[in-house]
Amino acid sequence: MNQFLRYSRQPLLALFVAWALLTGASAQVAIQVSTLTPPLPQAQRDFIAFNGLLIFASATDGTGSPADGRELYRADGSLDGTGSVRNINPMSGQGSDPAGFVALSGKLYFAATTAANGRELWVTDGTFSGTTLVKDLNVGSASGAPRSLCVVNGKLYFSATRTGGFVPDLWVSDGTEAGTRLLSDAIGIPTGSNVGDLARIGDRLFYEINGRDIWVSDGTAGGTRFVKGGPANPLNPSGPALFASINAFVDFGGKLIFRGNALSMGEDETWISDGTDAGTFPLEANPGPNASFPSDHTVFNGNVYFNATTPAGTGLWVTDGTQAGTRAVRNGLFVTNLRAVQGKLYFSGGNELWSSDGTEAGTLRVKDINPGAGSSNPSRFTDFNGKTYFVADDGTTGRQLWATDGTETGTQRITSLGEVAPEMAVVGTRLFITAKSTVAGSPFELHRLLAADTPPPVSVPIANQTGTVGTAFFQTISAFTGPAYLFPLSYSVAGLPPGIAFSGGAGGIVAGNPTTAGVYSVTVSATSIGGSPVGRAFYTITVNPVGGGGSPLQLLAPIYDCLSGTLTLVPGGGNGSPIEYRVAGLRDWGTSPVFTVPAWQR
Repeated sequence: MNQFLRYSRQPLLALFVAWALLTGASAQVAIQVSTLTPPLPQAQRDFIAFNGLLIFASATDGTGSPADGRELYRADGSLDGTGSVRNINPMSGQGSDPAGFVALSGKLYFAATTAANGRELWVTDGTFSGTTLVKDLNVGSASGAPRSLCVVNGKLYFSATRTGGFVPDLWVSDGTEAGTRLLSDAIGIPTGSNVGDLARIGDRLFYEINGRDIWVSDGTAGGTRFVKGGPANPLNPSGPALFASINAFVDFGGKLIFRGNALSMGEDETWISDGTDAGTFPLEANPGPNASFPSDHTVFNGNVYFNATTPAGTGLWVTDGTQAGTRAVRNGLFVTNLRAVQGKLYFSGGNELWSSDGTEAGTLRVKDINPGAGSSNPSRFTDFNGKTYFVADDGTTGRQLWATDGTETGTQRITSLGEVAPEMAVVGTRLFITAKSTVAGSPFELHRLLAADTPPPVSVPIANQTGTVGTAFFQTISAFTGPAYLFPLSYSVAGLPPGIAFSGGAGGIVAGNPTTAGVYSVTVSATSIGGSPVGRAFYTITVNPVGGGGSPLQLLAPIYDCLSGTLTLVPGGGNGSPIEYRVAGLRDWGTSPVFTVPAWQR
C-alpha cells in the first residue's frame, strides 16, 4: 500500500493547483421548455409576466394546432407547463397575433384578430374560458385596431377606430363591454381624434393627436385638455403648427419627457411638460435653431439620461428637468439601447458594452466583446439573479446571451444556449428567452435559464467497475434525480472501453465484451430536451488482460464538474489492488476517487 501512497502524492498536489484555477469559471444551465418549433426567431414575442406565468404570442411550424400564425401561449417554466391558452383565430395559417398586453385587476388586456370581428380588444386570465372578446369596437369584420393600451388610476385607456370612423379615437374601459366607451362620451367633452401614443405619467394620461398635439387627461371633463402643439388652438386648423412630430413619452417624476421636432423653431430636442402650456418647453442640448436628435431617454438616479448630438460630437447627456441642468456626460459615443439595471446605466456605446454611474469618470467601456473593427451591438439589458443579462454578438458565435457584473472579467457568455432571439423576460425567479440549444440544427424554442445556485440533477453514485478482456461485462446506469422542471432528461455515456456500448435512456445498460486492457475514464451526461447539458457523473472501468497482470500506477487528468462541485480523480495502470486518494483541503486519505468541493470553495 505504501508504494501507492508515495506514488500518488505528487500528482495529487498538482491536481489541487489545477482545481483552484478551474473554479474561476462559472456555468449556468438553460433548459428548453417548449416544443412549438416557431418558423422564425421573431415568431415568439410580446413576453409579459402575469400571475407567476409567462404569457406570450407564438407561431408554430404548422404541424400542430394552431398552425403557423401567432396565438396566445403560457409557460410556467417546465415543458409540461408550456401550452396554448386559446386558439383565438382557428383559421389555418392565420393566427390572431395577440399583442400589446397590459395588466389590470388580475387580467391581461390585448389586441387580437378574428375573421368575424377583425382586430379588437380581448382579455385573458390565463385560461381558455377566461380568454374572451371585451368589445367589438368597430362592429362587424372591420377592425377597431386598439393600440397603445395604458392603465391609469385603475382604468384602461387606448386608441381605436369606432364603427363608421376613419381615424382612431380615445377610449376608456373598466374591463366590461358596457364599461368600454369613447372617452368623449364618458366625460361629455371633445377629447380629440386621430389619437396616437398614450402614456401614464404620474397619475395622469398624456396622449398625442395627429402626431403633433399633446393632450392630458385625468379621466374627468375638468382634467382633460389640450396642452401644447399645433395648431395652438385645435379648433383652428389653419393656425401655425409648432411640432412636426412628437414621440418617445417617458415619466419623469410625474412630468412628461418627450422628443419634440419643433418645425417652427427649427429644432429637434428633448422637451418636458407638467401638463400646462407654460410648463412645456425644450431642454436644449444644441441651443438655437439647431437639432440634437435626442433618443433613448432613461430615468436614473433622479435625472434623465439620453443620447444627443451637438457640434462637440455625439454622446451621453443628462438633464434634471431644467435648461441649466442639461449637460453632456461624455462625448464620443453613440448611445443606444440605454437602460438602468443593477444601479448602473448600461448601453451600447460605439456598438460595444459600456456602463455609467452618471459621471464622466464613471462612464467606461466594460468589455470589447467583438474585438477589432467588429461590433457586438449589446441590447435587451435585463436584471436577473444579481447580474445584468443581455444579448450580444462576439463575431464568432452569433447573437448569444451574456451576463455581466459590471467588470470585464465578470462579463461572460452563457454557453448552455446557442443563438438567441431578441425577446427576454423575468418571471419571479425565472428568466425566459427564445433561443436555439447548443445542438447543431436545433430550432428556436422557449428556454428557461436556471439561477447560478440552482441545484443540478443528482446522479446515483456510480461505483468504479472492473472487467476482463474477452469476458462479458454488464452494468446498469441509474436515472438522475432532481427538480421536476429539469425533466425529461436524455443520457449519453462517453469514454467506454472498446467492445462495450451504452443502450441509451434512463436505466440504460452498459454491456459488451471488452477487447482492450486499460483504465478508462467514463462520463455519464444528462441533457435537457433541447440538448443543453444539465448534469454529469464520472467513474472508471478497469479492463484487465486475460490472466491478470498490471502496470505502474499513474494519475490521469482529473475531471471537475462545476455544476455540482464533483471532483473525480482518474487513476491509470495498477494491478487491481485498492487505491487510496487524497486532495489537500478537501479530504484526507480514502478509497473513493470522488470528492465534493464545498459551495464556498467553488
